[in-house]
Amino acid sequence: MTATVVVLGVVASAVLIVMLLRRGRAPSIQEVIRLIENRINHGMSKEWDYFRLVTIKDKHLNAIRERCLALDYSPPDERERELKKILDELRKAAG
Repeated sequence: MTATVVVLGVVASAVLIVMLLRRGRAPSIQEVIRLIENRINHGMSKEWDYFRLVTIKDKHLNAIRERCLALDYSPPDERERELKKILDELRKAAG
């Protein structure tokens, strides 16, 4: 039951992010946090591909996107460690 709820939550947030990116609306800091959490916990996905490929209008979040993009080519341990650092930064910025 719990696993089903978690999977449904991941799918719902992923669909939301894809819809936002396709419409040209910049994702919020909370949406970027969820996307990075999903990347760490579940690996590559279509949502991550959209995040990597679509420029975000907000300069700070776009810089985060670019950092994440560069990490896709790093060793897995380093990538996860750096993504967690980015998450900490975003959570502090979100208050």
